Amino acid sequence: MIYDHAVKKLLAQYEKAFSTLDVEKQVPLFAQHFISAVQGQYRTGRDEFARMASKTAQFYQKCWPDIGQILSMDETCHQW
Repeated sequence: MIYDHAVKKLLAQYEKAFSTLDVEKQVPLFAQHFISAVQGQYRTGRDEFARMASKTAQFYQKCWPDIGQILSMDETCHQW
C-alpha cells in the first residue's frame, strides 16, 4: 500500500484524468521527459505529449474503451 499522501494524490489525479481520457489534464502530471509505450516504446516530452493529446485520447478510446482504473496501490520492487 502506498502511504505517502503526495503520491496517493498524484495517482488519484492521474486516474481521474486518464479514465475520462482528459489527456490535457494528464500533461502536468508527467515529468518533462519520459518514456511512452503508446505505439511502441519511445522517448518523448511533455510538450510533444500535449501536442498529441487528442490523437492519444482517440487511440486509447479505440483500443481500450474501459481503461483508467488503478487496480492496486501496492508498491513493488523488481530485482532485475
